[in-house]
Amino acid sequence: MSDPRDPTKTAGKRPLFLLLAGFLAGTAMGVALDGAWLSRSATPDSKVSADENVITFKGKTTPGDSSSAMLTKLLESSESTSLERSREMLALVDGLEPGELETRINEFFARRKGNEGYVLIGNLYSRWVETDREGALNHARSLEGKDRKTALSSVLQAWAGKEPREVLAWVKEHGVSVEGRGAVYTALRTMAVTNPEEAIAAAESGGYALMGGMNPSFIYSIWAETDPRAAATHALLISKSTDRKNALSSLASQWAAQDPTVAWNWANGLERIADRNAAVSGLIGQIAGNSNSTEAIAFLEKMPPGKGREEALGRIASNLAQFDPKMAFDLIQARSASGNREQAYSGVFYQWAQHDPETAFRTAFEELDPGSARKSAIQYSLDGIAKRDPERAASLFDTLDDDTKSGVVYSLARALAESSHDLAMAWAEALPNGETKENAYSNIFSLWAENDPEAALGRGLGIENKSLRHRSLSSVLGNWAQNDPVEAMTWAVKNLGTEDQESIIPGQLLRNWTRHDIESAADWVAALPEGNLREKSVPTLVSTWADRDLIAAGEWLKTIPKGRVRDLAAERYAGRVFSTDPEAALAWAESIGAEAMRVAQVGALAGRYLKHEPEKAKRWIANSSLPPERQAELLKAAAQN
Repeated sequence: MSDPRDPTKTAGKRPLFLLLAGFLAGTAMGVALDGAWLSRSATPDSKVSADENVITFKGKTTPGDSSSAMLTKLLESSESTSLERSREMLALVDGLEPGELETRINEFFARRKGNEGYVLIGNLYSRWVETDREGALNHARSLEGKDRKTALSSVLQAWAGKEPREVLAWVKEHGVSVEGRGAVYTALRTMAVTNPEEAIAAAESGGYALMGGMNPSFIYSIWAETDPRAAATHALLISKSTDRKNALSSLASQWAAQDPTVAWNWANGLERIADRNAAVSGLIGQIAGNSNSTEAIAFLEKMPPGKGREEALGRIASNLAQFDPKMAFDLIQARSASGNREQAYSGVFYQWAQHDPETAFRTAFEELDPGSARKSAIQYSLDGIAKRDPERAASLFDTLDDDTKSGVVYSLARALAESSHDLAMAWAEALPNGETKENAYSNIFSLWAENDPEAALGRGLGIENKSLRHRSLSSVLGNWAQNDPVEAMTWAVKNLGTEDQESIIPGQLLRNWTRHDIESAADWVAALPEGNLREKSVPTLVSTWADRDLIAAGEWLKTIPKGRVRDLAAERYAGRVFSTDPEAALAWAESIGAEAMRVAQVGALAGRYLKHEPEKAKRWIANSSLPPERQAELLKAAAQN
């Protein structure tokens, strides 16, 4: 790769493998694109014999019996409740003799349908591990696909609950990935009950091929059940800030469940602000999640005013709102400082809107002061109403002031579109022209694109208002391009008129293609003929590419012939380079051919350079291509600052 400091030196233009074959004449310009780049477990055999009491699997025949009948019921019945099914599973597993386990597991695999019954298979393997761990392990490893993963995970976790050190050693040796994660977690939890320091050391060892070490914060929570102060002392010695904060938050939550007052005093006495905030956050989460809201509120009253109390209030109110949103709302009104209510209101109204969106809307509309909290509350409420009665939600929207409408239009448009595209479009079409209407169109078409992009595009092409049409088509094509940028670009080139192409293609459509396949996008852009589409596309490609790979973007830019397009791209690229290497950015700016553009960009970057490194900048300016009068202006401005 070449040095971005030199915008002229290049190793040569990379040959294009994507060529633009031609453009159709007229406003509906099309591109003939090369179709080569733009087109696009074994389980045991089983059967049920004519005698339904005899099950055939793996070439063996097993006479029907009570356990087989119970298995049949568990696999085929859809009427039992979860509790009933769990009891039946335990009864089946407990009633089996050790020698029957392999037979029943084989029968399960032979007769199951899809993903049904994996909970039962876990119970069967867990029982097998109790009497014949090696047999269970070997059987699980003999399977394939998802069956193997499920079986092996069940065996390892059951084993980890009894012999955690053996399982950790086995995982290290075999490098099991998905199957081993749960087993390692179970093993560490088991060890932590009797020896938390050993469990932490094992978690931090990094010897597990599947995870390269494990965050041990959950171990500190287990430790805190028996000795929170010892756990806290150990956690404060963790050198890595993120791991230390996770551990403190975890143990503080457990400590608060036992003695919230002591935990609160300890957390607020921590020296490091970040540690204090992490611990306070953990214990607030525990206090707020207390199922006894009276106790939680009583503790809240003991807390001193400040950020911690407001955070606790918000969480308590949000939890309470699941059962009594009006009480939660009144709690905030009575106990929160007026300037700190927005976040607390958000949690309450989110819950309220799930249960009674009409009352939530009326309360927000009538009792909340204008601001972001009111907008969020109304948004949640309208979304809830739209799920039940879309037309009612649309009529309530009309009662809002313009500022609130602009804040909730995105969400309501999506909620209405989820109910009916036609209903959503009728509502949006009736809105007065302006930003609110454009935002509504944008979100409706974005959602539509997730299910049927071509139908959405067909509707969008018929929109007469140019601004609305561009926003709508851009939403669909941008969304489509996230999944299939080539198909989206193909459609745009074949179906959009010239004006729409020049507005839409260089935007989100090209940016999304660049994120997916930068080489193909670059070759396509390079092959564009002179004109507005090329003039807008090249700078977009360069700036998007530069955000990912500054050097590669600069190399590609060197292949662009001199002229206005190259100047526009160099101007954009220089701005991206500046934060990494100011003088390289200035060199790129000086390579701009158009004098007025060059002087403007060099002057702008030189001014920024003076603010960061004034002495270096002064020397550079003195030797630059800037006119003497512009140099003097920059130096004078720097002296005055």
